[in-house]
Amino acid sequence: MDFTVTCYEDKGYCLVKTTGKTSIQDIEKILVEVFSNSSWRVGMHLLFDNREEILDDLSNIEVQLIAQVFTQFNEQLNNSKIALVMPKDLGYGIARMWETYTSLNERAFLTKVFRKVEKAREWIEEKDTQTSDSD
Repeated sequence: MDFTVTCYEDKGYCLVKTTGKTSIQDIEKILVEVFSNSSWRVGMHLLFDNREEILDDLSNIEVQLIAQVFTQFNEQLNNSKIALVMPKDLGYGIARMWETYTSLNERAFLTKVFRKVEKAREWIEEKDTQTSDSD
């Protein structure tokens, strides 16, 4: 998978754009890069633009493991919101599974899955959100 990370300190979030096939190692690599970015601060939010991501070969077990990768970074993600943009049905369903698996682990962040970038950005930028329902 290829990805780019752009942090918007003034808006309080980092945007991760992904393309290509996903693996567990890719997710860990993305998070490590985000957290090593000089703009990253604990409590910042993450917006994953996954419109070009390919998830066709991702198994249920791999989705569970990806959820575990996120919760391993609870300290860095404390009070963060994580929005995933998944416009296609398959990706949306897999992202909802990921969201469920992260909720089964002890997590210090909120998640929400969207079909449109604009809606995800609105949620990321709004203040005092206490929900993890999907749109």
